[in-house]
Amino acid sequence: MKREGAKCIYCDLDLVSSVELLLSAELDHLVPKEAFRSPEKKGFTKDGDYRTNLVFCCGPCNDSKGNWPLSLPEAEAREMLALNRDTYLEIAKKYTVGRRRSEEKRVAKLMAKAWAQRATKLGAHKT
Repeated sequence: MKREGAKCIYCDLDLVSSVELLLSAELDHLVPKEAFRSPEKKGFTKDGDYRTNLVFCCGPCNDSKGNWPLSLPEAEAREMLALNRDTYLEIAKKYTVGRRRSEEKRVAKLMAKAWAQRATKLGAHKT
């Protein structure tokens, strides 16, 4: 939390500006823990939990990032994982914030549609 300045690593939301935001803050594996799966040991190596791989973020960004870049085709994922941390982080920020914004737009459209349907039903009951 101190390293990220108490802000979401992806969207820069100040996570200590309210108790609710602080309580919703999460630790994210910058490189998904799945990338550190050890086939020989039937589990994960400790590398995924190194402090440099754990970042402070808000819940919506963590959900939006998901298992990226492992969700990419294998060659692209390998290319991403080979980048240095700063470059990888910048790409992860763009991906996460972009995906979060598109999800927010999708939800807003669904909510607008639901409210319009509700208003139509209420209007029909009044007549």
